[in-house]
Amino acid sequence: MESMDKVRKSEAVKKHESFKDQAYRIIEGKIIDGELRPGDVIDRRSVAAQLGMSVAPVLEAMLLLTEEGLLETRPRSLTRVRVLNKEDVRGRHWIREALECQAARLIFGEPVRSNWETLLPLAKAVDAARTANRARWRGESEFHIALASLVGSDAFLASFRKAVGVGLFYEISMLDKTVPHRNSSQRSHVALLEALRDAETPDMAEFAIRAHLNSGKSSLGID
Repeated sequence: MESMDKVRKSEAVKKHESFKDQAYRIIEGKIIDGELRPGDVIDRRSVAAQLGMSVAPVLEAMLLLTEEGLLETRPRSLTRVRVLNKEDVRGRHWIREALECQAARLIFGEPVRSNWETLLPLAKAVDAARTANRARWRGESEFHIALASLVGSDAFLASFRKAVGVGLFYEISMLDKTVPHRNSSQRSHVALLEALRDAETPDMAEFAIRAHLNSGKSSLGID
């Protein structure tokens, strides 16, 4: 029953999507889920044929994914899944930290309390998933994006999604490599949520989110 509900929800979403949005969602999903790996070439005409749409919306989606750092254009106009390095991830982490610390200063206290029933299950799900895998990292991104959405700014949320997306892609791209994936000392997401709920000043809220983010840095290999 649950899987059927998900299918119906997915179909309802698709009906309201533009072709560009649909192409974006499908290509991004293949990248995040590992079907497309760093260095894989993406041919917009082939993708358009597979999706049953014209090349134009696929090109728009690919340009957006390039802007967000998941794709890159190489000589002879080849577009491929981006091959990330630590400097890419380090820079995006700094941007994310700055954005999320500002978010914490704006959403602590009442905004978190008002959305507690939505946020708490997300935090618990991430904390319960101890294995480094795509599901955990997707859940972690979903939790932090939910926090950022409380700011109430589409522009802010779009910038935050870009910073989070590159870090998520980098961690997932490392799944098949012999590197440490998860810092066992990363602080609890439920504890972070409680700290933001109970913070009495913007400085207290910022301290809580900064400590949380720094505790997970080693999983990105950017200490």
